[in-house]
Amino acid sequence: MRTVRPIVYASVVGLLLACSDSTDPSGSSIVSPPKVPTYPAGAFQVSPSTATLQNGQTFRFTTTYSGNPALLGLPGDVVWHSSDEKVATVSGGLVRAVSGGQTQIVAVWGGSQAQAILRVVDSGKEQ
Repeated sequence: MRTVRPIVYASVVGLLLACSDSTDPSGSSIVSPPKVPTYPAGAFQVSPSTATLQNGQTFRFTTTYSGNPALLGLPGDVVWHSSDEKVATVSGGLVRAVSGGQTQIVAVWGGSQAQAILRVVDSGKEQ
């Protein structure tokens, strides 16, 4: 019975090594996760590139992608934000003017970022 134990122990150690996460099947070190793709500069844009609104007005910015058609719809939704939410807020491309000033409306898609300039004038002031 004692001669069976070393065989069992060796089998268990071999199994644990074979199932180890520290190496891939080829024996190299841990594989890094895939990198977020980056798209060609200028291919992802916010339209229009500038806009002027009065306090309280809303406006919808849109995005366009003019690169590889195989990438359309990847990797997911566009994420929007305003560089100064005291001037304007944005959700899904819909901007609401809050107070006079200027801000950048930024759209992020995958590894690409595009922006537009939004100028907000107080109601009653000349644009």
